[in-house]
Amino acid sequence: MRLLEISDSGQVSFTGDLENDIPPYAILSHTWGSDDQEIKFDDIRGQTGQTKNGYKKIDFCQKQATKDGLRYFWIDSCCINQDSTAELSKAIISMFRWYHDATKCYVYLSDVSTGFNGSISTWEESLRRSRWFTRGWTLQELIAPRVVEFFSSEGQLLGDKVSLEQQLHGITKIPVSALRGTLLSKFSIEERMSWSQNRETKVPEDKAYCLFGIFGVYTNPLYGEGQGNAYRRLQKEVKSLREQPFSTVPFSRDPNFIDRPEILEWLHKKCDEQSTRVALIGIGGIGKSQAVIEYTYQVRDNRPQTWVFWSENGSIIVTFRYRDAVLKIVGDNWNVKPMKALEKNQALQLLQQKLHITSEDDDMAKLLDALDYIPLAITQAAANINRRPRVTVLSYLNEFRESEHRGRRLLDRDLGDLRRDGSASNSVKTTWYMSFESFRKNHPLLICCLS
Repeated sequence: MRLLEISDSGQVSFTGDLENDIPPYAILSHTWGSDDQEIKFDDIRGQTGQTKNGYKKIDFCQKQATKDGLRYFWIDSCCINQDSTAELSKAIISMFRWYHDATKCYVYLSDVSTGFNGSISTWEESLRRSRWFTRGWTLQELIAPRVVEFFSSEGQLLGDKVSLEQQLHGITKIPVSALRGTLLSKFSIEERMSWSQNRETKVPEDKAYCLFGIFGVYTNPLYGEGQGNAYRRLQKEVKSLREQPFSTVPFSRDPNFIDRPEILEWLHKKCDEQSTRVALIGIGGIGKSQAVIEYTYQVRDNRPQTWVFWSENGSIIVTFRYRDAVLKIVGDNWNVKPMKALEKNQALQLLQQKLHITSEDDDMAKLLDALDYIPLAITQAAANINRRPRVTVLSYLNEFRESEHRGRRLLDRDLGDLRRDGSASNSVKTTWYMSFESFRKNHPLLICCLS
């Protein structure tokens, strides 16, 4: 990998070819103009090209990287020697990783202007129509980096992958979870392939090559083979991946999961039997789903040859609130496991982890008792406390007691919505109500949108 280095005097020059110990760097995502106006490898090496239109992007990237405290940056048009077939092939295979490893990715939108006042109304529509969303290579440049910032043609920050999440999802139809960094293996091959629909590349073969990183394919590009052959080679590589067992758990693992040995051991024992159907039952918020999610990750870690959840002789795990309903699915009571609230020590451990503390006191014990030792209630309470710097465990407990009656009365009203969980613990209802009230006071416009 070859980077551009900013000297103390502001000059830009190439580093050597870096294999290891690569320093923090910014990376640019952009759409190419005409070839004769882009800054190329020889322009940087010969310190020429300042009159080309593409130099504006070099200047922007240099200034933004400097502002962000980064001494190095990378731009595909000039950091790859396009005349070297070997170097170009290596870059294409490595591109996804280079974007993923960048400290920041700057998306320079040459066709989006902030106008005179920089208000959202002047650029949001231009963002939706931007050519950047129609190019093949920019797909991985959106998904791979952890931090992606979008800039107008004037170099003004429009937002990042987090603040523009909903707009990006609406434009690209890429799931929000993929934009947030969920492993791409969690998405089916067909779904990932659909993300590239309506995207174009200058070189026909690049329509296949730009998907190498999306599918984790590492094979040499062969320019001149034609788009059809390039796609066939890609599909062959992808097919070999499909034949390997993999996990399709659509949820992230909870790093704060509190081990519940009785439940997990029961799941392992039951699901080791072929073609079993088992169920966990319990009130809403008791932790049924989290227990199953943790179980599936343990299976993936300990038995990577196992498909989760799709297997001809696999097991089905059902989580529900009512025994009578699950009996119709799993058959008999031997395959049903009731879940109870956490033990006191487990509840304390969960609260400490969520609050990022190790101490304990009487206030915490009283709060946990008020929360009925329900995992969801504890998690909601901790999130509320963390979000409000001046709130202590004691002040939250007092607020909880004051809100308990109002929240229960509101949430117990019969609104004819069959999806509502009438069996949920009062503590879950109250903590949810308190979170809602906090949002209502601090973000009234957001609440209007939810109404």
